[in-house]
Order: sequence, then structure tokens, then C-alpha cells
Amino acid sequence: MAELVQNIRRLTNLVYPKAPQDVKETLAMEQFVDALVNPEMPLKIKQSRPVDLNDAVRHTVELESFYRAERRQQGMVGPTVTQPHSGTKEMDDMRYT
Repeated sequence: MAELVQNIRRLTNLVYPKAPQDVKETLAMEQFVDALVNPEMPLKIKQSRPVDLNDAVRHTVELESFYRAERRQQGMVGPTVTQPHSGTKEMDDMRYT
């Protein structure tokens, strides 16, 4: 998850170098939430009203631990976030549209 967050921050800064920091944080936070695999997570994270990317990550880690404990009791464990990918094409598409 740390690598995903670093990639999102890096790409956001590359694509929007002159944007205000609060705008970059909002965009990065939205990209992070969109990368979550568990279909229930994005809504729950948005409902927690995170103030920045770090806050969204903190809520995600907390929820992930709850879900893992629940799945462990049921004998199922799976990933919460997708494998990090370059995301460059998506960011380029956003930049040029």
C-alpha cells in the first residue's frame, strides 16, 4: 500500500505541478480510493470524510484490519488494494482531456 501511495503522490505532482497542494491532495486521495479492490471500501472511506491522503490511508488500514479479522474467522483472506501499476496512461489521459 505504501508503494501505491508513493506512486499516486508522484504522478499527481508530475501531472499537476502548479496546482495548489490542497487540490493535489484531493486528487491523490480520490485516486487512492478508486484503487481499492474491496467494493465496500470506497464508500466507507468516503463516509469517513478523510481530510487528506494520509487520513484516507489510515482509515483504509483500519478497515482492512477489521475485514481481515472477519474473513479470518470465516476462513477467507484477500487483497484490499490492487497491485501498484504505473498509472501513467491514466494520468496522461487526465492531463490531455
